[in-house]
Amino acid sequence: MLLHLYGFKAGGVIPTQDYQYLFDAGMVGVFGPGTKISKAAIEILNVLIDSVAE
Repeated sequence: MLLHLYGFKAGGVIPTQDYQYLFDAGMVGVFGPGTKISKAAIEILNVLIDSVAE
């Protein structure tokens, strides 16, 4: 799953070697297979809170 600020993007399984390209393109989160939902939710909430604080 990909997270882009102001828009959530979902994809299939993202190869690890593509993560940096996605971050460079503006993604603020990439959650690979096996990511615990609670960990992803906390990270997403932190990104959203930080975006409001700016």
